[in-house]
Formats: sequence, C-alpha cells, structure tokens
Amino acid sequence: MSDSEQVLRSPRERQAVNGAVRALRSAAQGEWDRLGLEFRATVGIDSATFEITGPDGRSRTAMPPGQAVGRMDELRRAMYRRDRGAWFTARLWVERSGRFSVEFDYNGEPDFTPPLGASAYRQDLDRFPRAEEHIPGWLRAKLREAGPALRAR
Repeated sequence: MSDSEQVLRSPRERQAVNGAVRALRSAAQGEWDRLGLEFRATVGIDSATFEITGPDGRSRTAMPPGQAVGRMDELRRAMYRRDRGAWFTARLWVERSGRFSVEFDYNGEPDFTPPLGASAYRQDLDRFPRAEEHIPGWLRAKLREAGPALRAR
C-alpha cells in the first residue's frame, strides 16, 4: 500500500527529487511524453526501472541514469521518519511539461529480482528503525527468518 502523504518536507528532499527529475530528463533519448522511474531500496541494495513513454503511447525501458538512482537513494535517507522507518519503493513520474509526481511505499515488500534475503531487511531495520506498529507482516516474517538484531557495542 502506498503512502497517501506525498509531501516533500525539507529542502534536502526537494533537492534530491529535483536532481532525479533533471537526470531522467537528460537521459531520455528521442521523443517522449512521460518518464517513469521505480526505485526499490534497502541499506546497501537498490534496483531501478526506467520507462520512457513516447508520443504514440508506446513505452520502452532504458538504463536508469546513475545520477537519478543516487538522488533517489539520498531521498530515502532524507525521508526517514522516526518510528515509521524509511520507504522501500518510490515511483517518480515526469511529464514533458516538467511537472512531476512521486509516490512512496513504506509498507509493501519491494519487488527485487531475485528476491532479497532476510538479512538485507534486518540490516535495513537496524539502520532505519520502526516502531512495532509500523512493521508490516511480510517484514516481520523476514525479520524472524533473519534472527535477532545486532546490538550496538
């Protein structure tokens, strides 16, 4: 389920998104009407899909620009919320006019191929803690599989 609160609160968050938008626009080859980036992340592991939709409505995939991926990773860190955690998936759409929209999913399991091992989610929760009420069932199951959290020394 995606987060309904889609507000970028800080200048750091807005800078990261604007940087990703610029990188996508620069990387789009040929004619296009809409660009889409789906970015999935945990600590140390990320994956992205870049889709370009042409004026004819047909879509093609392209290599996600590294600068956009880097900016989305910065955005994830900037948007961490105490007790709530960090989002796992973000979807960014850019229109030819320059308008863009972005959606963040804090609760859905990210669609990594191949799927990540449980330890990746344990490491992410250690870096971006969540209150119990903000740990979705799928993540709770992964954490049980991964074993106990590492304690700070």
